Amino acid sequence: MQVNWSTIEAVAATKKLDVWILFPFSVNRLLSRTAEEMPIDHVQALNRFFGSREWFERFYRQTVQTNIFFGDELQIEKACPLDSVAKLYEEKLRSLFPDVASKVLRNSHNQPLFQLFFVASNPKGSEIALRIANHILHNM
Repeated sequence: MQVNWSTIEAVAATKKLDVWILFPFSVNRLLSRTAEEMPIDHVQALNRFFGSREWFERFYRQTVQTNIFFGDELQIEKACPLDSVAKLYEEKLRSLFPDVASKVLRNSHNQPLFQLFFVASNPKGSEIALRIANHILHNM
């Protein structure tokens, strides 16, 4: 999470750089069970990482909890499976780069740890670059 989304956008704008990005599934740990529990520094880090507050609308749902003493209460709760965080990141990459390849890297218990992305920003050479990246990813 050290690379801000603005940097990813700048790389895409060059149309000259191909980049490997290691996405940590541990980003999910920053998402608290409810929105009220989330520290402001986590919100700011996620905003920088995803480039907007889109992640919030995607990962949290409003629910109404009935309380016999106080009536109905509106709560904003986390409602996303682990892989949806990486899916959002991949969608955002695909919106900027002509070609994207990826592979989920798992531990010995088959739990996802990272998703390794290859992004090609040069539309003219991306077909060959993507073929090479897919070969590397599928032979890991």
